[in-house]
Amino acid sequence: MKVSIQKLWVADLIINVVLPILAGAIIYYAANYFELNKYVRNQLPDGLWAWALFSCTLIIWDRRIHLL
Repeated sequence: MKVSIQKLWVADLIINVVLPILAGAIIYYAANYFELNKYVRNQLPDGLWAWALFSCTLIIWDRRIHLL
């Protein structure tokens, strides 16, 4: 069974961009209602959002880092 490139690209975008952004937003909102560790409350969402930005950039560049 062959999977089209379009479906793989969409799945990659959802897993590596949309889910980390949503997870970071949920952690930020959960910090208002639950007692969370300082690291989890502050640095983890920022790291997830940075991962999403870097993954989105790599997806656009076809997973290749162009140095020159």
